[in-house]
Amino acid sequence: MRSILYLLCCLIFLACQESSPKTVDTKPIKEKAEVSEKKPVILKDCTFDGNINDGNQMTLENQHQVLAILANESTKDANLGDSHRVLTVKDQTDCSVIFQETLPINRSADFPYQIADLNYNNTQPFVAIKGYDKVYCYDIKNKKLLTALEPKYINQREAKDAQSGQIVHVELWEDYIIGYALDAGTFVFKIDERNLAKAILPTAEYQPQGTDKYASLFSLPSLNGKTQFLIPQYDKLEKRFTLNTLFKAPIRLKNSIVISKDQRYALFTDQLSSNAFAIDLLKRAMVDLTTDQRAKSPKQLLKQLQNRN
Repeated sequence: MRSILYLLCCLIFLACQESSPKTVDTKPIKEKAEVSEKKPVILKDCTFDGNINDGNQMTLENQHQVLAILANESTKDANLGDSHRVLTVKDQTDCSVIFQETLPINRSADFPYQIADLNYNNTQPFVAIKGYDKVYCYDIKNKKLLTALEPKYINQREAKDAQSGQIVHVELWEDYIIGYALDAGTFVFKIDERNLAKAILPTAEYQPQGTDKYASLFSLPSLNGKTQFLIPQYDKLEKRFTLNTLFKAPIRLKNSIVISKDQRYALFTDQLSSNAFAIDLLKRAMVDLTTDQRAKSPKQLLKQLQNRN
């Protein structure tokens, strides 16, 4: 009897075990994630062996480079002293020299090269260097110096004195180098994707009679096939350079042609429509054309503009 009771208890126990739900661990299996933590770059405060003028050292933050134009014993002139023309670039991670070149004498041994006077940002691919009558560009990414750029003008310039042609301002604007030279006016260079620079001549230029001043109108291609017009100006007294862009944003030109190139007014007209706009080069501003003026032929409109002042 006991054997029967024992067997019955075992069967009941087994049945309960089979009907009981099994506990399943739903927690995901933790895999060892291989995380490669990027170590922070430690930048050093690099120094240079030589004398450096104010404004001739700058840090290129995103590229971890520091650039300087200095004078040392290798360029010292026996009569004129320091010659600031040794371009040196160091890697800020270890202060090793990654580029160095001695620039040619800048008209005179004591006339220093200068980093172009503008506010650089981290997106610009070059550092512009202002010489007496030439501009150099250091290619930050490729760590090299581009061929010297000499300003070119649409009309011949005549020297007024020994300082004529001296570059007093240079700045980068998008892919363009824009500068001003004494008694010669504004000049522009375009840097292409191959890091080659070519001179961009003005679309129109006006020189008031009896003066040595030039108002040069540049039409510079921008993004998305659009164009921006500007008439740069340098104020000698204030030592201030302004680009004078004529539109709030670049515009799209389809079939526009310039009618006048060497007079006070530059007239642009669309060959396929009556759309036209005019620019007063002397005032460096757009002309507010009336509906009647827009209805005139380009020749009639230009004649009217020239006769009004």
